[in-house]
Formats: sequence, C-alpha cells, structure tokens
Amino acid sequence: MRILEARFHPDAQVDGQGIVVGHVHCAARRATVEAEPAALPRGGAAAMLRKLQYLVDICAPAPFERLRQLRSRYWSFVEVPAPSAKQAEDVT
Repeated sequence: MRILEARFHPDAQVDGQGIVVGHVHCAARRATVEAEPAALPRGGAAAMLRKLQYLVDICAPAPFERLRQLRSRYWSFVEVPAPSAKQAEDVT
C-alpha cells in the first residue's frame, strides 16, 4: 500500500507547506481517505474532505499515479512512507 499526503494550499501557493487535509491510502485500483482532523480549520473541514474525496474518485482506476500527476493551484499530493508494523504498534 502506498500513501499520499493531501495538502490544500488556500493561497494557491503550492511551494508552501499548505494544510494537511488527510492521507490517501492507495492499493492497486482503490483508495481510501483518512482525514487529518487536527490540522483542518473548523469551518471548512467538511468541504475540504468532500473535495478531497471527489479528487480521489475522479482519479480512479489509478488514484496514486493520477493524484501525483494532478496539476492544481490549490492541491498537492506527496508520497509519505507507510508506517512500519512497529510504528503501528506504538500508536495503539
């Protein structure tokens, strides 16, 4: 499984860090979105998550590749390492 960190850039400046909206877990032809609630602004969280899910849906059947290739002023997708089994145990 490969993981993309989805970042929203409210000022349309992709070169900045942006707001981490969530992580997209990509496996073959399927992807699921895991929200990053601590980083989301209160008023716009639901709208950002809906937009992220929309982007994931339209990038099927190859979400990992297509999201990485997406050219957007407001969104960027960066591959992040999948947590190891040891890291996953430490979280629980």
